[in-house]
Amino acid sequence: MAITPTMPVDLVLGATRQFKVMGVYSVKSAADITSKVTWNSSNNSVDMIVASGLASGVGIGGTNITVSMSDINSSILNCRR
Repeated sequence: MAITPTMPVDLVLGATRQFKVMGVYSVKSAADITSKVTWNSSNNSVDMIVASGLASGVGIGGTNITVSMSDINSSILNCRR
């Protein structure tokens, strides 16, 4: 999985940021799988993220956002303020 934007991301309080996930396959092709992955924020009081990959800055501090699909997990993404 390739995630954009690259991390760390500074997300201003009250702002939103759209993340995108590309699935990279062994045949050297890629597809947008943003809506097919599971998103999770380690601290929802700092960053809320919805199934579409849209993160909202709702508090001050840092959080890790992870992306998973089936048995594949992304590297941990760090958002901070």
